Amino acid sequence: MLDHRAAQRGRDVRRRSAHPGRPGPARHRHQGRRHLEEPQHHRRVDRAALDTGYACPRVATAGADIEYNEADARHTVRRYLARFVGTPLDAADKEGTYPLVCKASPATWDPAGTGKAISAPLADNPGKLTGATKFADQEISSERLRGDYLAVEVPVTNSAGVTKTRTFTLTSGPQGYCIGDVSP
Repeated sequence: MLDHRAAQRGRDVRRRSAHPGRPGPARHRHQGRRHLEEPQHHRRVDRAALDTGYACPRVATAGADIEYNEADARHTVRRYLARFVGTPLDAADKEGTYPLVCKASPATWDPAGTGKAISAPLADNPGKLTGATKFADQEISSERLRGDYLAVEVPVTNSAGVTKTRTFTLTSGPQGYCIGDVSP
């Protein structure tokens, strides 16, 4: 049975998203008749992600580049920490299937802009947070560093009950953000 209120909400969302700043989709006249022009959207989802049932597509208007932002970086850290403390946001969210740690090679890690890229430190030492038991999800903050790098800070509690703010350094790539380092 069709929920007419849900269908109306869907139409309202499509109208609002068609042309930011204008209410509703574009309207055109053709031979005395009006028709609505719906925007085209591209959805980028890997086939393997669809097969798992845990796909998180990015949606953009046709022809527009998908840009990742600080909220995406914070969510990447949230997912990483949730996995690390044993409470992943989804049971299918695993590093082998959905990598969040930057790859060790090729060596492209250079957040300081020195011109001398190295392997991402977290890829070489994935146990930097060993002993972490929880994190303050609502206290995650971020700031842009240089280029495509961001710093995300979050209080992390270890097995001794000591909470310390950890700084995660991330960079963006075609698949979103990856975490390259964690520092105290």
